Amino acid sequence: MDGSRNRDYDDFFRTSEEKDHDRTEDQVQHTQEAKVHEQPQSYYYAYGPYRPAETRSNEQVSSQENSTYAEPKSIEAISPAAHDYGPRVTAGGITASHAPRDQVWQVQPPRRRGWWTGFLAAFVACALIMTGLVYASDVNNWFTGSEVNASGPNGSSGDNVPTGQTVSMDRTDSTASAALPGSIPDIVEQASPAVVLIETYVNANRSYRIRSNMDFFEYFFRDRIQIQPDNSDNMINSGLGTGFIFDKDGYILTNEHVVSGADKIYVTVQGYTEPFEAQLLGSDFDLDLAVLKIKGTKDFPTLPIGDSTELRVGEWVTAIGNPLGYDHTVSVGVLSAKGRQIRIPEGNQVRYYEDLLQTDASINSGNSGGPLLNLKGEVVGINTAVSTDAQGIGFAIPSSTFVPVIDLLKNNQSIPKPYIGVGISNIEESWLEDLKLESTEGALVTQVEVGSPAERAGIRTWDVIIKIDDKKVTNYEQVKEYILELGVGARTTITVIRDGKEIQLGVIIGDRNNP
Repeated sequence: MDGSRNRDYDDFFRTSEEKDHDRTEDQVQHTQEAKVHEQPQSYYYAYGPYRPAETRSNEQVSSQENSTYAEPKSIEAISPAAHDYGPRVTAGGITASHAPRDQVWQVQPPRRRGWWTGFLAAFVACALIMTGLVYASDVNNWFTGSEVNASGPNGSSGDNVPTGQTVSMDRTDSTASAALPGSIPDIVEQASPAVVLIETYVNANRSYRIRSNMDFFEYFFRDRIQIQPDNSDNMINSGLGTGFIFDKDGYILTNEHVVSGADKIYVTVQGYTEPFEAQLLGSDFDLDLAVLKIKGTKDFPTLPIGDSTELRVGEWVTAIGNPLGYDHTVSVGVLSAKGRQIRIPEGNQVRYYEDLLQTDASINSGNSGGPLLNLKGEVVGINTAVSTDAQGIGFAIPSSTFVPVIDLLKNNQSIPKPYIGVGISNIEESWLEDLKLESTEGALVTQVEVGSPAERAGIRTWDVIIKIDDKKVTNYEQVKEYILELGVGARTTITVIRDGKEIQLGVIIGDRNNP
């Protein structure tokens, strides 16, 4: 009671300013207590404690330093185990922080990385994983099931790119093997001794017509070159070319156009100081093939002959020859196409080439008669012609053409040439009405030779051949193909359309050498 009266007495004598000051302190204390109850427990972020915003603002106003950080005086100053930083709530209210006044800690927002950082990291990780998987699958052959064997310089060879490896592939449905090519230098080293230079000479006292540069034959081959006379025996070098030895006894295969019309033929073999005089055993104008023979005191190096029918377009091939007299020149390319047909007029004759190999291996004047080799070192063709209007268009006679006739040429025997004695062409649409046809399929007979098998069988001009035996004819090329397959002496039935009616005629295939 007395205490209460004393407080009232004291309040009575207080000035208004003092009363306002007390009320203000009470409000501040009440506000601080409320904030303390709302303030969560102190915690640590990054390198220091979180400080209330009002404390930081008061300290920043009083600080004259540019930095909001202060260097701690000791390890204990920043150790949460040694000090209890920040305001602490007790039963009685607020206990002041023990943190030194010169240490000001500020909350730093978490560093945000751009989206590209995560994307880049994921990309690098995926790239590394994929690289590892690809390498492992290649080494262990998880997907191909193939067995790869490395080969040395003398290892096995094959038909694709020159890598010096061999690949064998095992399949459940079929067995296929593809050999990768061997070393080109090894092939050249092994083949070159059997590749020869051929020079032809004519007597200077007799008339010899040098082909004009405008001659179409010369346009393709240009192997006939006028050179200064040889003063030793009054002979004129009339041309040069290439050939290869296919028999150890000295048998040489070359083109007929290389040696045609020559009075003397000389062959230069690698490793011999003097050329050999060669004998022409047999030749064929239509096939453009010739076989020569030279005599030596020991066996000659030879080249094996491969099967051109096994070639695939795109396989690597090598040509060796003597272009422009540069002996043993090597060129490499690929097989560009198969089954090419060309015709080359020569004087009053025409050479018809069938089923030629096309290659982009460089072939020039003097290459004619030289070998075209696969990457097993086998002869698959004889380099024969080149188009001077283009680059990389050369032609070679396939081994499938010359292998069946080599023995005949060696023995100077004529080569059978199946024929029926007709000129044929394809049918144009404008002729359908006149020929009373419904389509352009077939081969139109434009000429019938007198005394030929066709004339004896009753075939006439303007007949349309639509069938040979049971094989349908859709173009003139098939007629020649079927006749060659039948061979000389074979009996066949040819079906023709004449005046809109089908007629069957029996024909015996003849030999052009003996019409």
